[in-house]
Amino acid sequence: MYKKTIAPFIIIVVGFLIYSNTLTSPFIFDDLSNIVRNLRIKDLSNFLDISGTRYIGHLSFALNYYLGELNPSGYHLVNILIHIINGILVYLLVGLTFKTPVMVDKQSVCKIPWFSASYWIALTSAIIFITHPIQTQTVVYITQRLASLATLFYLLALALYIKARLLWINSETEVKVENRVNYIRSILTFYILSLLSAILAMKTKEMTFTLPFIIILYDFTFLTTSKQQRVTGNKRRFLYFLPFLLTLPIIPFSKADAVPATTITWLEYLFTQFRVILTYIRLLFLPINQSLVYDYPVYHSFFEPQVYLSFLLLLIIFTLAIYIYLRSWKTGNICGLLVAFGVIWFFVTISIE
Repeated sequence: MYKKTIAPFIIIVVGFLIYSNTLTSPFIFDDLSNIVRNLRIKDLSNFLDISGTRYIGHLSFALNYYLGELNPSGYHLVNILIHIINGILVYLLVGLTFKTPVMVDKQSVCKIPWFSASYWIALTSAIIFITHPIQTQTVVYITQRLASLATLFYLLALALYIKARLLWINSETEVKVENRVNYIRSILTFYILSLLSAILAMKTKEMTFTLPFIIILYDFTFLTTSKQQRVTGNKRRFLYFLPFLLTLPIIPFSKADAVPATTITWLEYLFTQFRVILTYIRLLFLPINQSLVYDYPVYHSFFEPQVYLSFLLLLIIFTLAIYIYLRSWKTGNICGLLVAFGVIWFFVTISIE
């Protein structure tokens, strides 16, 4: 009982405490074009057309306007609530991971009074997520709700998928025949909700295009119960993935929402991002000298030292993560597996951005 109530309560309290002073912050930068001067969000009938790639995010702005017009406090409150829900989802996701077959088979659970070690790891992960300074822009800058709301549906889809798969695994090994019908009903409920959340994520921001690939990677990493399944898979597991793979056309076939005009080519953007991603990594471990707007020079060639050296370092990190991932599978090192999965998650999820 304590596990189900104390952790979410702590996350909620901490989240409100550190961001409550932002409720009166004004609209800034893209908030003016996306909210203040955006005529579309001022009439809900405009949202009968669901074709936009960022439909759900803009709809949330419209609902904010419907309830409080241009009072920024309401918009900030929703951003804080989304961030807190994401923190709770991180807690649930880490907790579910420790219940997966691979983690159960390869760990000896260390008991601590009242809670297990996995509980504290899940709660600590959520608190770091909630309080890390790198999250400030996503929470305080109202327009960045598109990213945080997309993250909410992304994490929710994955957590619901894991829950459905764990129920299915239990139904095959432990559940009595008379209880199997109820189990199947629960599995289908979690699975359908996961698929619905994936669709909502795809209609919130384009970065969620990677979700089906993360689901497949997670399944093969933590939910695969034999070496043969890891190597070859099977038809039934492909059927688990197929509906999520079928969501991939949603983003490319949706009408692109307006984005700020730029004179930078996609190659120049890519070259510049190699340098920017290193700043992301540095801020994860050393969040100092943060800025709302970083004045990065635009790089025009891959062979500029800042570009190819950044690319080389990123390639080394990614290659090392792949090596640790494969090595940890072979040796049963779950610590290495978790670290490697986290690094691969970072690169996969940031690839669209």
